[in-house]
Amino acid sequence: MVKILSIMKKGNSYLVTTNNAEHKFTEDVIVKHIISKNKKYSDEEFNEILAFSNKSDFYNKVLNFLSYKDRSIDEVKNYLIERNCLVFDEIIFSLINKKLLNDNRYSHNLLENCITNLKGPIFLKHELKKKGIDDIYINKVLTKYSDDRINNNLNILIDKELRNAKSMSFNKYKNQLTSKFMRLGYNYSNINQIISERKIELLERVDEDSGLELEYNKLLSKNFPSDKIIQKLTLQGYKYQNIKNIVNN
Repeated sequence: MVKILSIMKKGNSYLVTTNNAEHKFTEDVIVKHIISKNKKYSDEEFNEILAFSNKSDFYNKVLNFLSYKDRSIDEVKNYLIERNCLVFDEIIFSLINKKLLNDNRYSHNLLENCITNLKGPIFLKHELKKKGIDDIYINKVLTKYSDDRINNNLNILIDKELRNAKSMSFNKYKNQLTSKFMRLGYNYSNINQIISERKIELLERVDEDSGLELEYNKLLSKNFPSDKIIQKLTLQGYKYQNIKNIVNN
């Protein structure tokens, strides 16, 4: 038999002292089981209260976890398992029913976030996989990331690049842009198309002569022979005749 000796409010919870031990209960536990001073419970009844309290504690922790940002079902499941919650299935089922968890909504929210932050569809797919989203939702949301949205984002990224001049070969600059945009989650064909469409603007921001002179002087200072210098500058994308001219001067 378990007897309630005292109940004391402690912040957002209650410290309940019994003839056996002290327990920390949330208000919903107190209300649901009508816990009051001097009330008695059988051991079986009190174990049910403890089980409900444990579930309630984890549920409130999850609500706090969800309060910062939207989460996937798999994220919440892992959060509970890592904290040794034995009733994670019940909690997740409850959250889904209350529409606090929804992987379809989560996928579309991440889509809009990626578009706003100029991240491409490959990045989106990777993030959704990482969050444990089912392929059905992934494929559905990827169809929403249209070519128009992709091209619009790539054009915004190109506009940002055009703010600064570059002292290098155009080929090297093109490769740098391609690598950068691929790291942001865009595929090569879309990138290549946009760079080709904006090539004239990009060429205007590249000073190949200054870049060639700078790289030539670097290699010269390291005492590379002429043939090695020509090879290295060629690999950087400079025109062979321009390289020969600066080497022979």
